[in-house]
Amino acid sequence: MMLLPLVFLSVLPALVVARECDAGDFIYEYTSCGEHGERWRVAVPKSASLECTGGVPAPQKGLNCSFSCGAGSYLDIATQTCRECTAGSYSLGGGIRFDEFTRLPAGFTVENIDATKDILMDTSAQDSRVVVCPSESGWIVRNTELLYIPSPCLSKLSFTANLVRPGYIEYSYRMPTNTRGVSLSAVVKNEQCQSYRDEVRNLLSGLATETSSSRKDEQSGGGNGEWQKKRLELRTGPNVISWSVSTSRDSAGAGAIVMARIDVVGIAFTRSCTPCPAGTYSDRGAAECKPCGAGFFSTKGSSECGQCPLSQYSGPKSERCFDRPACKQTDFYPVTEPCVNGKTKRTYKKVLPAVCNENAPGAAKQPADEPEHACPACNPGMAVNAAGVCEFCQKGQWSDGNGCKKCADNSQPIYGYQFMQWNSLPPHVDTRCEFVADDGLAACDIGQAWIPNGDAIVSAPSLQRGIAFEMTLGIEQGFHNPQLPTDMVASQQNPIGTITVVFDTRCADESCSFYFIEDIGTDPATSFYRFLGSFNGTQPKRVLTHAITRKNPTRFMFVFVRSGASSLDDNIYDQARIFSINVTNVGKDRTGKQGGGAAQCTPCALGAGGCSACDNGHYLDETSRKCTACPPRSYSNISSSRVGESSCVMCGPGLDSDDTQCLTRGNISIALSNNGTREYDLSSLANKTFLMQGMRVFAREGTSYFHHLNISLVGSQKVTCNEVYYEKLDKMSLPESVEGAACRITAVPAQLSNGTQKLAFVTPVMIASKISAITDAREFDGWKITESSLGYGPADKGDRPLDLHVFFTGAPSSSRCLKGTALAVTLRCDPNEKKVEMKFPPSCPDGTCDGCLFQAILESSIACPLCGKSDYKIIKGECIDSKQTIHSIPQKHCVVAGAEASEHIVHCSVISENLRMLLIMGALTLITLLIVLCVVFRRNQRLEYKYMKLAESKGGYELAGAESCALEEDEDDDEEFQDRVIFSKGRSSSSGQSAQKGGFFSRLAGGGSAQPGASSSSDRAHFANAIEDDED
Repeated sequence: MMLLPLVFLSVLPALVVARECDAGDFIYEYTSCGEHGERWRVAVPKSASLECTGGVPAPQKGLNCSFSCGAGSYLDIATQTCRECTAGSYSLGGGIRFDEFTRLPAGFTVENIDATKDILMDTSAQDSRVVVCPSESGWIVRNTELLYIPSPCLSKLSFTANLVRPGYIEYSYRMPTNTRGVSLSAVVKNEQCQSYRDEVRNLLSGLATETSSSRKDEQSGGGNGEWQKKRLELRTGPNVISWSVSTSRDSAGAGAIVMARIDVVGIAFTRSCTPCPAGTYSDRGAAECKPCGAGFFSTKGSSECGQCPLSQYSGPKSERCFDRPACKQTDFYPVTEPCVNGKTKRTYKKVLPAVCNENAPGAAKQPADEPEHACPACNPGMAVNAAGVCEFCQKGQWSDGNGCKKCADNSQPIYGYQFMQWNSLPPHVDTRCEFVADDGLAACDIGQAWIPNGDAIVSAPSLQRGIAFEMTLGIEQGFHNPQLPTDMVASQQNPIGTITVVFDTRCADESCSFYFIEDIGTDPATSFYRFLGSFNGTQPKRVLTHAITRKNPTRFMFVFVRSGASSLDDNIYDQARIFSINVTNVGKDRTGKQGGGAAQCTPCALGAGGCSACDNGHYLDETSRKCTACPPRSYSNISSSRVGESSCVMCGPGLDSDDTQCLTRGNISIALSNNGTREYDLSSLANKTFLMQGMRVFAREGTSYFHHLNISLVGSQKVTCNEVYYEKLDKMSLPESVEGAACRITAVPAQLSNGTQKLAFVTPVMIASKISAITDAREFDGWKITESSLGYGPADKGDRPLDLHVFFTGAPSSSRCLKGTALAVTLRCDPNEKKVEMKFPPSCPDGTCDGCLFQAILESSIACPLCGKSDYKIIKGECIDSKQTIHSIPQKHCVVAGAEASEHIVHCSVISENLRMLLIMGALTLITLLIVLCVVFRRNQRLEYKYMKLAESKGGYELAGAESCALEEDEDDDEEFQDRVIFSKGRSSSSGQSAQKGGFFSRLAGGGSAQPGASSSSDRAHFANAIEDDED
């Protein structure tokens, strides 16, 4: 009895093995493709332990490797036939789509590279700091999105695809609204490492919408901050597609790049359809899924969207519904109704989308309408019409907001837009919202994106997520400046008009952004955005002013993006406020209708046809009503009313004026602290521009770039930076262009499809619009040049070069550079350097160390001051053939003036200078001795004669005619009288007659009878006195 079960158990395995194999026991695969595209379909057991009878099905000849099903279907390999996708799924046919990123899909890789390691520059100037690439930056997957978060490193996203036939890769993405300093490059390489992309087209994704008819089906949208679609052709075989993003200092405050969808077409086959992501649905045989609208939802793989119950709500493309929250006061906003019969009132509306529940416990109720009140004043230049709406005054009139008035004689209105009262949306102003996080959503509709609120217009407190609030001001009439002379070309210093905006923002963090943009597209269908200002985070009240230099019509945009909007996590309490917008000198449209309104009428100079503009460099004297020249070294401010001397702008130190702007012609006089001056001659640099190249950044893979800095130093010539790219080897210039005293542009080498390499120039940036000062001081108007940037060391304070600094200012402000950017060019004297060349400071190899102050150094003999009379050392050569060379050796830090020779020849004598002086001294000495001898000789003669006369008188002799030769002709009568008095002293005549008639000796003897030879003691004394008097 026990043997029977044993026999049964021994037979059972044989019965199990005897099962016939069926199709469910195998999976089917294709072999590798042969040389001619042939392949075989083979069956592979699902389990390695499979045991059945009948064996593995025999291989069958498969479909050609280039075969693929159409969109909306997949290939069933078991039957080698195409089958239609079921509802709730989709298929590209011979392609694959990536649009749901819960993690980085298979085949994708991300590499973050420290670009500073690849900088080609002087190794001595390299920064030794190591840049750490943050983990949450570069290309990352976050909240089911593939994003690029700005990083100090170069980040590269790569995907490898093996195509069985020529195909393409198409990707939909959105750049941040401000793409300045952000460069996105898409590179495709095949197995020979040959790049055949349209590289320049993808260098900077913020380019304008392409208008080429051959590309209209490949790209939709365009421009900074808009969804774009790019397609790159792929060849058969392995292909590596890389998206590389590099940033510069200009990218401060840039938002994230969103890669919404990537399609690869040309792969072997699709063996199954892809379920639709949550929030979408599809019908049977769909090539793509459609998003659910607001108020609907769907789960993954849905064939239709379900509607939310009344107590719940949902946004577009939502996977579930949310309970409606209780209403709060912030869910309602005031609206000022139009004026009727001089009366208006304020009503309240719900913030859209209206999702709050007023019936929930504790919910705020919609406020009741406020009582009617008198209509507020209109904006300047406007008045209330019969319908109670503010409109612009007629031509020739002005208004302060309380009624239109005619301008007085000899005056003219200044037309423009002055919006400072926000009781309703002004004319020519439109608002809208736009999704920033997904290109598959329906149109954004929250009503007014900006809400007038009395003293400001504010961004709407919307509950919609992932949106940007946009306000557009259209100037369809263009611009006209009546104060601009007909022969003057508009510039940054002398614009046609200006626009000034006053705003502030309140944000939860630094990820919120406020943008001031000019749309310079030629028509509404073509947009190209020029960023005039960008600010991140909370900003206090700021004033932005932009000079308008074109007469063409234009549009200005104000865009606010809340914190967290790129990740659909908006902070709904973030808000931006615009307090005023002032646009000057609005022109006329094509029909001659004047645009805007006048807030005032200004006096004008009368010409042949009425009011006329004063000439350059003149202002209107309000008393005499005559054009008067501005003071020296100043020019008239064209953007002002040009009335009064106060409208003249004084130039900075070291500058002159050409009546239209401040400049230097090259002849510079610098006042020194010791009341002296230093003269320079830079006239040889007049109207010469300097082009400087910054450090070049190479990544081991991906893109590279460098900066060009363009500077005009001397003269009135301006420099221009134009954006240029190449398409099919045809050079094309985009509208983006800046002009001023200094500008910078990014150069990106581009490898074109035929192997030719070109430089594409993108992202032009205004560094400075005007020259402001030339000084020997290192600080001007808050801008300071550090000693380290000039290469000064602590030990060389006593031997520093005579540097001269030229400051350029006038660039727009930003959140990083609140005063805008500036340029400081240092002129350094080197008498031995004849070459004129600018270079960047060693410590700032890209021209700037902080992103706001740019610096350059010009070291040459032309930067040396001119030598004065006291700055020369004179060296005289030997006298040869009556000619002598005089050498004028200048001091160390000065150069010889242009008209002054460093040496010259003069006539000379063989007698040396010392010998000549010795001879002159000897001659003078000899002459002096001769004069002394003559004087002594004559004095001795006179004494001898007097003694002789005295001797004769003592002897008693009466000499006849003694009086005739008593004195020489040149002896003084006083001497003669004195002698007579002396010798007659003590003698008295017996009678007056005898005294008169007696001779010399008789008068001396007193006419007495003294004996000859006899003399008294008195006589001897008188003789001695006479001798002493004569000697004295």
